Amino acid sequence: MKKHIGHTLLIAMILTIVLVGCASTDDTGPVLLQVTGAVSGEKSFTEKDLEDLGTLDVQFTEKSGEVSTYTGTLVTGILDATGLNADASGVVLVGDDGYEAEATLEEVQACADCIITIHDDGSLQAVMPGFSGKLQVKGLVEIRVK
Repeated sequence: MKKHIGHTLLIAMILTIVLVGCASTDDTGPVLLQVTGAVSGEKSFTEKDLEDLGTLDVQFTEKSGEVSTYTGTLVTGILDATGLNADASGVVLVGDDGYEAEATLEEVQACADCIITIHDDGSLQAVMPGFSGKLQVKGLVEIRVK
């Protein structure tokens, strides 16, 4: 009987160790953005990951002519964090509805105030001052480097 109890306790301890090891205390939240394509390693970003890259306030003139201030992470900072391949030449912004808008990598890298902002509902938006309205992608889920 003592041997049976000992085995049961041993199994219980092993299960406890395994379950504690599987539990994650680092809950950084859901993935909001994927960077794919011509990068050294495809990368996923949570809200915390984006905030850890630093944020910047940017003024942007809406279609209506109203000036709004957005806070977000620099697109160049996100691209730098993934590592661009030497042959990378373009950036495609992909929305959650399948919409895609493209710019040259050179144009994006020259933009000192192009950011990805996080709305209160957790969705992302590209805020690209000086670019066509087509690049102001709402519901952004992926940056595909070409």
